[in-house]
Amino acid sequence: EGSTVEFQCTPPDSFPPPIVYWIKDQEIVNMSRAYVSPDYTLVLVGVLQEDKGDYQCVAYNSVTEEERISLKGELYVTGQEADNGYSKPVPSIASSMTSVEEGGQIDLLCSFQGVPYPTYRWYHQNGTEVPGSGHRYVYQYNRQVLRIVNATRHMSGPFTCVGSNLAGSAEINVTLLVLYFEELGFSALLAESYVFPVGETVKEIECRGKGSPPLTVEWVYPDGILLSPTPVLSIDTSQARNTTARCRASNADGEVFQETQIIVMGDGDGGGGGGGDHSNHRHCHPVLCVDT
Repeated sequence: EGSTVEFQCTPPDSFPPPIVYWIKDQEIVNMSRAYVSPDYTLVLVGVLQEDKGDYQCVAYNSVTEEERISLKGELYVTGQEADNGYSKPVPSIASSMTSVEEGGQIDLLCSFQGVPYPTYRWYHQNGTEVPGSGHRYVYQYNRQVLRIVNATRHMSGPFTCVGSNLAGSAEINVTLLVLYFEELGFSALLAESYVFPVGETVKEIECRGKGSPPLTVEWVYPDGILLSPTPVLSIDTSQARNTTARCRASNADGEVFQETQIIVMGDGDGGGGGGGDHSNHRHCHPVLCVDT
């Protein structure tokens, strides 16, 4: 009692596609606490004793007026009570991880068994309760279903469903991944050149890439030799000399570059070795130094 139950249906192929509906004990199912998914699965949310019975899927062809009825699926509903008549909520179903394309709609499911029947609350990443009225979030079936409408990438992350009653509370974590496309590129441009005085310090330049699917951002010389496998290029000004460095952002769609000049000014020599000549010097980043 209080859990979520699913009955699956595979209607026969026909033209036009069949009209599918569900019956319980020869009567059409009351949809006040139920819904039919796009693959014709009947989902009963928060089942009660009155929901027990025989369920069947009916496929109706509007042209031939022919009906096909599935075999019966019987539902038994049992209760779970403690000595004092109460039982703490126990998770019975949840969508632990799910994904949706940006701009799409998705239902997050959560259900607990317990006596008395649990109440539900949903929270997002920072512990803020999800509002039930708005153009992006809609609660259904006593808050056991959180419908997200027009999903945005900022909604990605954990949602927490909390079920509570007089005996206690429990929670279920649901992780949402909002898939989106972002053109491969850079979120900030590098300067044409960076000038540092020679010394005993380490200077850093960060390259910020953007794009989906996930990308790799690293630094290379113009000839492709790796400078840094991370977006941050660290330069030891006590050893580095003038050079050309490229930031490379890449993913499954390809790769893009942006280039900058690194100039280390010495005392009276204006730096050394320029224009992409990377002989006899070292570039360092936090975990690796590359001698060239």
